[in-house]
Amino acid sequence: MKDKKLVAGIGTNDLANNIEKQQEIGLTPELQQKCRMAWNDRLAAQDCGRATVSTEWLTYSNFARWWVATHIEGWSIDKDWLVVGNKEYHPDKCVWIPTKINNLMNDGSTNGLPKGVSIHRNSYRASCSVDGIQKYKNFKTAIDAHRQWQLWKIEEINNVLREFAFDQRLDGRVIQRLIEVRDNIQSDYDNNIETK
Repeated sequence: MKDKKLVAGIGTNDLANNIEKQQEIGLTPELQQKCRMAWNDRLAAQDCGRATVSTEWLTYSNFARWWVATHIEGWSIDKDWLVVGNKEYHPDKCVWIPTKINNLMNDGSTNGLPKGVSIHRNSYRASCSVDGIQKYKNFKTAIDAHRQWQLWKIEEINNVLREFAFDQRLDGRVIQRLIEVRDNIQSDYDNNIETK
């Protein structure tokens, strides 16, 4: 049974009712609410088994210090952009990224088809968002549709790189990861390999 004094059964809010300590960290009442919601979301992810939270971040003041020092309004905390498949919310593995980057690789496959490919009527359809416009093209084979997706995805990553390359708010490791992802897709395309 979960301890009722713990947040989500695992976290300790050591800043509760401690206005002086909150102000020392830099939490205004408005920021306090946003920060606490972000912390609660991470704890809830562990509570339901979607992710884990580092021991350090189980204490609210530790998370709050990181959050205040790194927070970018309108962006999201991401745990698996830098470390593919990462399931731990940890200060060294999390970064703030804009929605455009966060959603960039959400081209999951369906029914065992390659990324960016679906069945449409009697053909295979490639689809990808490029510059905010959803593109579609039908092909006779899933491989040809996937190759079109690869080209579109490379184009979109290049667009995102141009847009954010000089944005000082974005952690440089995210740009490096974008370049790596783009280069991997290009290599897959050049070698006629499916991008996983």
